[in-house]
Amino acid sequence: MKKIDADKLLLWMATAYDDGSDDRYEKGKKDMKTMVEALIHQGHFDQNKTDGKLKPGDSIKHIEPKMKTYGIGVVLEISKSGERALIDWPNYEEEKLPWQPTRSYFRIDRLMLVGESESKETAE
Repeated sequence: MKKIDADKLLLWMATAYDDGSDDRYEKGKKDMKTMVEALIHQGHFDQNKTDGKLKPGDSIKHIEPKMKTYGIGVVLEISKSGERALIDWPNYEEEKLPWQPTRSYFRIDRLMLVGESESKETAE
């Protein structure tokens, strides 16, 4: 089960169609379920999404499914622009990824903080 941040979802829903237009409201009602599902799938409301608050030493995961084999990474530094983070991937899945991922910069909006319990499980 994927956890989401209810406050982020409610804030988005309150502001998404708040222009007072009845036509837009009606169209929004029809499209709301589809849009919310897409935004949830994209990680827009993820509870542990970084929101740009990463710091060196944080444990992260990449939100793209194809990056799952990289496992849990560690933030080494934040770029001067604040939009990317240098990540090391010491916990990659060796049986699924035959080469060790190199340290690289990744967009912060594509990274998700990992809780302490999840970090410990991977380390064991």
